Amino acid sequence: MAWRLKDLVQRGVIAHLSVFICPQMYQVESTTPLFRFTFHQDLQMAGCLTEIYTGIIHLACAMKCLNTQKCPSFVYIPETAYCEICADGYTVTGLTFIPGSGTYLVRNLQDVNRTLPNSNDMDVQIGFPGNMVPGEMLYLRAVLIGSGNWWMNLYQNTDNRLFHFRRRNDGVYTYHALNTMQNGGWGYENRLQDFPYVIGKSFELHMLFKSSYATIYFNRQFMNTYDSQGRALMETGHFIGLYGEMFVEELAI
Repeated sequence: MAWRLKDLVQRGVIAHLSVFICPQMYQVESTTPLFRFTFHQDLQMAGCLTEIYTGIIHLACAMKCLNTQKCPSFVYIPETAYCEICADGYTVTGLTFIPGSGTYLVRNLQDVNRTLPNSNDMDVQIGFPGNMVPGEMLYLRAVLIGSGNWWMNLYQNTDNRLFHFRRRNDGVYTYHALNTMQNGGWGYENRLQDFPYVIGKSFELHMLFKSSYATIYFNRQFMNTYDSQGRALMETGHFIGLYGEMFVEELAI
């Protein structure tokens, strides 16, 4: 299933790809249905129930995914006109990072080069049209500054925060808090040991959302799967909120 970016460029298949700040991510211009997708290099969905089509063009493969309501991604190999769509995001078991591979993810929303607010508890909120597709992924590349306290919320609305991910550093203890707010009330807080950040150095987070779960990868290593115990359906999320001592280099969903 894996293919190499340079081969596609040489064949003219993705001549209209423009490179964003993150070297692992590319975006297709807005003249085709491919604009609906964000291309992630070296990434594939694991365990997904797939449907395979052969002898079709790139755009037709994209449309196959768009016409399947539970499709979060597809892979296309131009050498053989091979199309493989993830037909049901609920069946995704995780992410794999394979050099030379690549995947188109269904939503194309990006925000870059932003220092977050770190006072008054007001987060930067970035909305996206429509509900999430099961198996959708959020990508964040950022740099911690100061003491590195920050948080991210996946919102349905202000009283329902489907997934709350927060790094706390009080000078004595540093850990991550994971939780869900339902109808204005927080649930039981799960705590994880701190990830191996380096202040002033870029890190990557991939967060995979499915049903009542959020799976977290830090610098392409699996860290944890959060289970909301049925209190939240991740695919009802409408916007992301970010706050804290951090400079965001790239945010994509």
